[in-house]
Amino acid sequence: MKFQHSIFMHAVVTISLPLGPLRRLLAPVISLSHRWNMRKAMALLQPVVARRIRDRKRNQLSNDENNDGIAWTLDLTDEAEMDPQLASLEILHNLFAGSLAPGAMITEMIFQVLMDPKLLDDLHKEATQALEEYGWTDKLFGKLALQDSFIRELNRLYPTGAMDENFTFSGGLRVPRGTRVTFPIMAIMKENERLMNPGEFDAYRFLKRRDVPRNDDRGTEYQWAASSISPENLMFGYGKHACPGRYYCIRQAKLIFTKLLVDYDIEWTEPGMTRPQREIIEGQFGPNRTRKMRLRWRGDVK
Repeated sequence: MKFQHSIFMHAVVTISLPLGPLRRLLAPVISLSHRWNMRKAMALLQPVVARRIRDRKRNQLSNDENNDGIAWTLDLTDEAEMDPQLASLEILHNLFAGSLAPGAMITEMIFQVLMDPKLLDDLHKEATQALEEYGWTDKLFGKLALQDSFIRELNRLYPTGAMDENFTFSGGLRVPRGTRVTFPIMAIMKENERLMNPGEFDAYRFLKRRDVPRNDDRGTEYQWAASSISPENLMFGYGKHACPGRYYCIRQAKLIFTKLLVDYDIEWTEPGMTRPQREIIEGQFGPNRTRKMRLRWRGDVK
């Protein structure tokens, strides 16, 4: 956890400071505590990865090593190129990428349902019925249509990040290295002329749109899914630059949020509390980290 927190905060600090030509010299000093956290994480992870690589080369794999992040990473690596240090660094990178955004999204989901008791009740009923019918299987996701609509609407009005990158245009215009290029994704998604009352939160918005026929073989279910990409849904980027991990991110959020819905009562710590102000750091949007909420386990849940 310390590694995941420090990598983002030290990147923000390094970018924000006007270091000029001294950046390359001072950045390693500024990131000393992060590199210390990374060394401690590597000390735990690298021996395990090294053992897995040795077992693979000896064909001594056990059954419990076929379904975790280490195995998936090694599956995508040529045997001749397997290096414990490089594989461990890649796993840490994936751990950071696969937990920060979903964690922020789930926090925003909790904040939003606490503002609407009816929505919380409807989501709880949907999750309970889906679990009774399919249990914790892959088919569960197909029965969480309202939750999917809720997530897409949440991402539309409360995206967890803004994207920026350097670019050289085909006409010869060159954006210099270090220039920050941003896209107004919030304005695009919040002022969409195709949506009724686009500035208002409606968790049922895209659930209703699934019933509208579409003239192609992909269907409206895909078109309005939280993981789909379009000029109106830019949460995960667009075109060839769209985030390839968006399906994993949405599924992870659904699994965790469904578990919270069916096993816990969710409430503010004080009556009358409202959605807290979001945090904005260097173009990145995130949930408030100081607001507290109460999760109370339902003891009668099996």
